[in-house]
Amino acid sequence: MIGLSGRTRSRSWLAGSEVQVGPLASAKRGYSRYPRNDAAHSKFDARNREQIPFGDDDEHFNTYTPPSLSTTANMTKINSQTHSSRRKSRKAHFSAPSSVRRVIMSAPLSKELREKHNVRAIPIRKDDEVTIKRGTNKGREGKVTSVYRLKYVIHVERVSKEKSNGQSVPIGIAPSKVEITKLKMDKDRESILERISNGREAAKKRTSKE
Repeated sequence: MIGLSGRTRSRSWLAGSEVQVGPLASAKRGYSRYPRNDAAHSKFDARNREQIPFGDDDEHFNTYTPPSLSTTANMTKINSQTHSSRRKSRKAHFSAPSSVRRVIMSAPLSKELREKHNVRAIPIRKDDEVTIKRGTNKGREGKVTSVYRLKYVIHVERVSKEKSNGQSVPIGIAPSKVEITKLKMDKDRESILERISNGREAAKKRTSKE
């Protein structure tokens, strides 16, 4: 009964007054019909460094232009296939399928292999011989024993640590921190190297023409 009478009183109060409610009244005042703090609900004029409440200065409000965004406008995306959002880029990276992770887990070739094949980097695979170039194991060499795509790491022979129970476990190394010194060659690897080399040559010709 209390709730019902309360609603009745509120309706009778609205019926006997000339208070406008709804979108039209909100638009006339410039903001919601509920009382708010003008300082918290106002736009900031970056040119004059002052707070201007919505609806108080209609002339200024209608002619208001945001500050120049020339620095943002001049920024261009380097790769249109990737997203500018940090959140979406991280999601794409950590939820990538195995075929995409294979390309992400590419390693640079040594100077000799780079000159020989005209290829800068290639997806790493098992049985490639590498040299670790970064980290606490810098300078160590060995053959790749496994490519752990789930964790984006590779395992190199003789690069391991001993657990408290005496068990030896391999240390994960990021592919970008190693350099391939010898490739495991087969028919598919040769076609990949040839395709990459041809693409680099075509790109050089296009840039020279421009």
